[in-house]
Amino acid sequence: MAALMDSPAAWRAKAETDRLVRAKEPRELVSSRCRAADDPALQTRTLQSLVDGIEEDRSAVA
Repeated sequence: MAALMDSPAAWRAKAETDRLVRAKEPRELVSSRCRAADDPALQTRTLQSLVDGIEEDRSAVA
């Protein structure tokens, strides 16, 4: 969190979006390649919702 706050304000939304996307990618990989057919997929809806919300806010400001 300190590294995020030390970055310029204009970069923070992009940095946070990148971090959330990186957190989502391994979950999607495990769900698509590493789980048994009868195991539930790892959920990524909350992470995707956060990414979508940040991107909407960024586009509204731009």
